[in-house]
This record gives sequence, C-alpha cells and structure tokens, in this order.
Amino acid sequence: MENGRGDALPKSVKKALEVLGKDKAPFFLMVEGAQIDNGGHSNSTRDIVQEMLDFDQAIAEALRFADAHKNTLVVITADHETSGFGIVGGSMQEGVVQGDFLTVDHTGIMVPLFAYGPQAESFNGVYENTEVFHKILKALGIR
Repeated sequence: MENGRGDALPKSVKKALEVLGKDKAPFFLMVEGAQIDNGGHSNSTRDIVQEMLDFDQAIAEALRFADAHKNTLVVITADHETSGFGIVGGSMQEGVVQGDFLTVDHTGIMVPLFAYGPQAESFNGVYENTEVFHKILKALGIR
C-alpha cells in the first residue's frame, strides 16, 4: 500500500465473493469505497474520479458474481454526499474532467441507489437512507 492501493479494492471484492460463495449458506457483504469521501473532503477532482473508477471495478466484480449466482442481490449506494461536487466541463477525448465544489463537508444532496438482482424493484423511489436497512430485510424475507 506504500506505493498506492492499485486494484486492491476490486481484487478484495472478488476474493471475498469467492470465499463466501463456496458455502451454500446465505451471506451479506458490505464494501465501502471510502476514499471517494476523502476526495470530496479535500476537494480533489482527481481523487474523486480515480476512486469512482476503482469503485466501479469493485461493483463489476459484484455484478459478475450476481450474474453467476442468480439468487444474489447487489445494492449500491452511499451514506451521504461530500463536497457538492459537480462536473462543469471536460473532454472525453482528452480524458479530462473539470469539477467544482460547494464545500469540504457533507451535504444534504440526495445520493442515488442502484439495485440489481432478485427484489431489485423494491429499492425504487426516494426515501431516507435508514430505510435501506428495512428494504434489505424485506428482500431477504426477514421482515
């Protein structure tokens, strides 16, 4: 880690799913892309973009697992937004993103939630983030 994290997050997700997926018992795996938040706190467009690309690769591992194991629900969200980052310009050809920030702190901006797999439709709509817990329990048939 001294020389950078590299692809440790997606590799860790893949390994965790391999280990947990060997057993037929149900499991819950939470993965956090925490460094995205740090990029917001430091108002670093570069860090936010780099960490989002890293997190995207971790999500890809989860989706591949879900495709192979049809009883897998993948839920992707955030606990809050940080910095009020917005894209104000850039160039796809040059691979450049220009962003601007409202703050270095958390905001009240809504965060998206994406769900894939069985019961994914249960996660449609706008609701308090604390409701995600109850929706997961319901999807699992626990409540």
